[in-house]
Amino acid sequence: MPSDARHGRPTRPNHCQDYALQDWTVDGSYCNNQTRGTRALFKNQNRTVIDVTLGAPFSVASYDWTPVWYVRPCWSGRPGRGVRDLAG
Repeated sequence: MPSDARHGRPTRPNHCQDYALQDWTVDGSYCNNQTRGTRALFKNQNRTVIDVTLGAPFSVASYDWTPVWYVRPCWSGRPGRGVRDLAG
């Protein structure tokens, strides 16, 4: 999952829940290295889903974390209407 954009350290969530990101206002990478096909949800300050990653394994070299306030690392559904799917 995301690297701590402020310090370059990896963040490894252990449970299926929302994880709050604090002061992540820069670009940074992420690696979805979970069970094959598992996707992550990126949510804004209102906990509305704004992005859905591709299924694991998948990584992105540069992502703008500014609008992301929460990450839920464990989702296997399909994005809803109006949600940007990073699969394109």
